[in-house]
Amino acid sequence: MQRTHNELQNELRKLLIAKYGASAVKQEEDLIDLMVHLGDKTLLIEVKSSPSAVSCIREALGQILQYSWQIGLHGSNVRYVIVGSSAAAEEDIAFLEYVRRETKLSLAYCTPKTFPAIDTQPLALTSRQFSHPPSQRPF
Repeated sequence: MQRTHNELQNELRKLLIAKYGASAVKQEEDLIDLMVHLGDKTLLIEVKSSPSAVSCIREALGQILQYSWQIGLHGSNVRYVIVGSSAAAEEDIAFLEYVRRETKLSLAYCTPKTFPAIDTQPLALTSRQFSHPPSQRPF
């Protein structure tokens, strides 16, 4: 059964608070699902409940860019993270890599379970930096 947006968001929020503390984690501020302030770095997180990773990525891209623009976040200190319920298939990964190349954004896709691998990577992340096999990659 597909988990709802709120269930995904709340599951990830608990993980983030456990790792960074409640003061670093913002939920539904400026319409942004989740945002984590880590000193001069920010994770801007958009949660999607679509059944496939590529659908989540397509749905979230415009939103996260607009939110980033609205609140003045830009540059190398921002990581855009799209969170869905489904693991990314090879085609999804290829699409995400294409978007990264074309936009030069630090963009990741993950599920709540694979999120810990995302936020430990440098902000200039590329898919080649991951040691996970394709079926376990957190993007």
